[in-house]
Amino acid sequence: MGSKEGEPMANRDDAAPVDVIATTIRYVDGIFGAGTGERHVAFLDRIQNEALRDAVHRCHAMEAETVHVSLEENYLLGMCVLAALRSYATAAMFAKVLRHLGTPPPKILEAIGRLGMWVGPLPAAEAALVVQKAIAEYESEGFESLAVWFPAVQGVSRHASTMPPRASPPGTLEHPAPARGYK
Repeated sequence: MGSKEGEPMANRDDAAPVDVIATTIRYVDGIFGAGTGERHVAFLDRIQNEALRDAVHRCHAMEAETVHVSLEENYLLGMCVLAALRSYATAAMFAKVLRHLGTPPPKILEAIGRLGMWVGPLPAAEAALVVQKAIAEYESEGFESLAVWFPAVQGVSRHASTMPPRASPPGTLEHPAPARGYK
């Protein structure tokens, strides 16, 4: 049972209500910069099933808690699990987030390489090729390679659709932080 967008929800210990939309906005803004949180909410608003959309927002709330698992560890775990499940498109996006966070490509590729112990070398090799391509896209395009997660919006309303019309071209997003180098 999900709550309506913007309605407070109880957190794990029921000590205080949590607004999952506001949490998503803060979480995403903290990673990618001011304004990206609302744009990501607009992306998630494309999910027509309210319970599923709410579940994704709740995942962001869990990811924002970094007491025991760092942001980088979370994305490494997520990338590997997604690759193991052959959800390559999202695994590739997670690899790009890792690059955005400054994770060096050898660390990302080592995690994917170790996946071979669990899923076998051929599926891991397939995942490695996808992740290598994602890293190259991030190196070439920077933050723009993540643009699908941040559609252009004219202001986010929690009561109206934030999806651009079907005929609209995808928006671009300028990000002040340059792509980080690695050693």
